[in-house]
Amino acid sequence: PFAMTGYKTSGYCVSASDTFQEYYPYLAFNKVVNTTGDYWFAGDDVIGTTDGYTGSVGGDHSYIGTDSLGGYTGIWVKLEMPHKLALSYVEFYQVGGSAAGMIYTPRDFYVIGSNDDITWDLIHRETSTAADSTFTSGRSITTTSANNYNKYKYIAIVVDRTVNDNRVGFGEIKLYGHKEGDLTRFPEPT
Repeated sequence: PFAMTGYKTSGYCVSASDTFQEYYPYLAFNKVVNTTGDYWFAGDDVIGTTDGYTGSVGGDHSYIGTDSLGGYTGIWVKLEMPHKLALSYVEFYQVGGSAAGMIYTPRDFYVIGSNDDITWDLIHRETSTAADSTFTSGRSITTTSANNYNKYKYIAIVVDRTVNDNRVGFGEIKLYGHKEGDLTRFPEPT
């Protein structure tokens, strides 16, 4: 409901399996969409290293590392909230690189939820997400699985395949749904 200014802000806490240089995971929740240096970025700067993605240049890159969360393998970002949320949909903004065709958006990913940070439920599985050439267009992902009415204190996105680079980035992540005990959509559109 507000811009995060650090890893922990007003009861919300962000963590990630990986961070590339100074592109910290809380920057994906700071209400600034995809400006220079204002996004979460993770993965390798060398194609083919064992803790990131590998694949053909300009093609799909599959995750080959050992990072996982709740049994889902891939680079992940997690938000802990001071309340539980029944997630309705996720919207994210992708990050584009300076080189032509470098788009660091996820192609295949999981949206998962937990109440104890140990046992995780699959909320949604997305495959073959297409990249947008403008780099800033939002992607709205509706969580259509049976679990989307369950309420979770932790929500995470685990990326196991990227569009065309060995790194992944989110210019901004927005989670929409209902807080436990509240029928108002959260975060409120105003």
